[in-house]
Amino acid sequence: LGTVTAAGIPIYPELNVTFFAADNTRIIYLSNPVGIQLNTPVDPAAVLQGGVNASVVPARSGVATFVNISVSKTGNYSLRVVVFGTAFSASTGLFTIAPGAFRRIAISAINNGTGGLPLPTQPQCTLLDAFGNLITGTGTATCLPVALSFSSPDVTSFLLSGNTTAAFVNGQAVFSGITIDAAGTYVLNCTVQQL
Repeated sequence: LGTVTAAGIPIYPELNVTFFAADNTRIIYLSNPVGIQLNTPVDPAAVLQGGVNASVVPARSGVATFVNISVSKTGNYSLRVVVFGTAFSASTGLFTIAPGAFRRIAISAINNGTGGLPLPTQPQCTLLDAFGNLITGTGTATCLPVALSFSSPDVTSFLLSGNTTAAFVNGQAVFSGITIDAAGTYVLNCTVQQL
C-alpha cells in the first residue's frame, strides 16, 4: 500500500493479496470470493470506495487484486482482508489518507446581531476538498487571501466594517470586528482572491 494517498484517489500500488497454506505453500486455486473493509476507521463517516464490486473480487492463480480502491476521509487506516465462507482474515499495515484538492469553501453559521455592533459570532471560512476534509497544507488555495462580503435582499445601502480580508491558517480564515450598520437580512460570501 502507498504510505500517503489523497482522499478519493485510488490507492497505489493496488492491493494484491496472496494466499498461503499452513505449510507456507502458495494456494493456487481459491473458489471463495475475497473482500476488503476498513479496519476501525478513525472517522465513522469514512467510506471505502471503488468500482462496481471493487471491494469483493475472486482470487485468480492464488492472488486477489483490488484496484481503484479509495478512502473518503482523512486519517490513518488499515484494511482487513476476509475470505468469505471461511474464518480466514488478515490486516494490512497502516497507511495515511491526506486531504484531496481544494473544491469548496464552507462558511460558519453566524448568530443574529445588532446593527452597528460587532457580530456576536465572527465569520470563519474553511477550505474543504470534495469529501468535506479540511485542507491544512501549503497548496495554492491555502496561500491566497480570502475576502468577506455581504449582500442583502431587503437592504439597499449598508456599511460593512471590520477586517474583511484574512489569511488561511491551518485551513481556516477567521475574520474580526465585522460590523454592519443597518438592520436587515444578509447573505455572507467568502471569495478566495485570484483563485
